[in-house]
Amino acid sequence: MTVVVPQDYILWSWPSLFKVQLSFRLQWHEIIHSFRVQQTSLLILFLLQRKWYVLDMQFWPMSLLAICCQRRAYFGTNPIAFAAPRIEEDPLCLDMATSTITWNRVEQSRRSGASLPPGTCADKEGQETTVADLVETLMPAGAYKGHGLAAMVECMSCSASGMAFGWNTVHMFGKDVDMSEKRRLGQCYVVMRCDGAVTEQEFRKSLQEMTDDVRREEPAAGHERVMMPGDPEIATAKHRSATGIPLCDVEWGDFTRFAAELNVDLPIIL
Repeated sequence: MTVVVPQDYILWSWPSLFKVQLSFRLQWHEIIHSFRVQQTSLLILFLLQRKWYVLDMQFWPMSLLAICCQRRAYFGTNPIAFAAPRIEEDPLCLDMATSTITWNRVEQSRRSGASLPPGTCADKEGQETTVADLVETLMPAGAYKGHGLAAMVECMSCSASGMAFGWNTVHMFGKDVDMSEKRRLGQCYVVMRCDGAVTEQEFRKSLQEMTDDVRREEPAAGHERVMMPGDPEIATAKHRSATGIPLCDVEWGDFTRFAAELNVDLPIIL
């Protein structure tokens, strides 16, 4: 089933929209005129509570991903997210860009002066670089395979929804960017019930057994343990919920500056 809904509408209509359609085993949703991609987790968590599992693909509004053998980028980093329920509280969750690192990593390195990992970025000539100030594009994860995944996401999020793609969209970064201009971004959600061929409990039990099997595997030398996708993020979330989120000196400086500009007592925010 295909439903095309403007994002401004669907943001307020997720519960009612999916309440009506619970009888369907598989749904395909195209979100049009999106202006940001941060709401993904809200929808995924909502659906997982209702025994669905979710494949989400989103077009990232800036040409950053280097195309194999080409000097400039064309596709966005085009994130893919997949989540499915298991017996334990936290679902299996894969949330990844189709690039080796995110653009935020480049921005952080520019501000801190740190070098970037080899094989992750390229300069304006399409040559590999570890210097953040020289970075123009990001390398695709898995070389041509990441390039192919980015093309697939752009097809399903943009071509299937009639939204802008590649260089036709309004970028988010740059000195001349107008953040008030609509970007015509597309998002694609493929939503499936986990009890389509087996019972919900059988699905959860099978995925939990897979999870436990992987975690019991003997780690290679130099590694503490084997983890499933999402395990590092689950551990980090629990640790930071208890101890707080670490900030580098640059980030702390930004908070201090914003607090002063807005006349806000910074300790209250923290």
